[in-house]
Amino acid sequence: MNRNTTKIISLILAGLMILGTLTGIITALLH
Repeated sequence: MNRNTTKIISLILAGLMILGTLTGIITALLH
């Protein structure tokens, strides 16, 4: 694997984690 692919994969994983926490906070606030 290239360094670029690992960077992209880590960025996608970090984005997914941030999205997950944001949706969790929003749902907690709404309910």
